[in-house]
Amino acid sequence: MQNSIQSVHWPAVVKLKSDDELIFILDALQFDHYVTLNLLHTQPEDLLIDATGVEYRFDGKLTQQIIRTERLWSLHEVLEMLRRHLSSNGACCVAKFYANSIPEAMMNVFG
Repeated sequence: MQNSIQSVHWPAVVKLKSDDELIFILDALQFDHYVTLNLLHTQPEDLLIDATGVEYRFDGKLTQQIIRTERLWSLHEVLEMLRRHLSSNGACCVAKFYANSIPEAMMNVFG
């Protein structure tokens, strides 16, 4: 199912295929900017995960469309993803990183 970026709950992160580093996207305008600069390098396996845990894939047809998947990430899964991101950037004590919600976790890491 095709979705416009208006269905995304911000903030969100871009999870690139086979990479623990994440790209933080604060709002729809920043997403448009990201896609404009990176559209040719985007792979269908790259993900956008929004503040409610909804997962989107990038349309493989070189458009700015995203496709909502059936997957809904739990807070635990998002925390683990964020811990891997922090660890890949050299942060220590990442096992202690915790938040009460997905938006809070994203803002604690990137905000």
